[in-house]
Amino acid sequence: MSNKHGAEIRGLTALWNGGNRPTLCDITATVYAGELLVIVGPVGSGKSSLLHSLLGELTELHGSVDVSGKIAYAAQEPWLFSDSVRQNILFGEKYNPQKYAEILRVCGLDADLKQLADGDLTFVGERGTTLSGGQKARISLARYVIFM
Repeated sequence: MSNKHGAEIRGLTALWNGGNRPTLCDITATVYAGELLVIVGPVGSGKSSLLHSLLGELTELHGSVDVSGKIAYAAQEPWLFSDSVRQNILFGEKYNPQKYAEILRVCGLDADLKQLADGDLTFVGERGTTLSGGQKARISLARYVIFM
């Protein structure tokens, strides 16, 4: 795989673990590092399966999947754990104020945090402050961006 490739799928036929029918059949694709890629298709066409194959969550029957570098996967349903907004974003990463502030800006969280009494130190999750679906999605997005 070339260093310019972020991921390369060659002739992949794969199924979900425990499944009995292939979900993906003879798929070949290349994603270049730094490229924005949109995957579209009707319900049940294999979009999620394709993404999960990059994470190694499908059983490969034929072909191969090679990933170079980091991959972040944001599920359709945002996931937050019981802690502060900041800890939900950092997810164990070291706090770098400049990088963190830029991620908040890029992910559109500045206005959200101004509305919260304790800003990014506000406790969320079970028994925490209730957030809108959009706020949860932006926090989850920021978590993925910080690792890229």
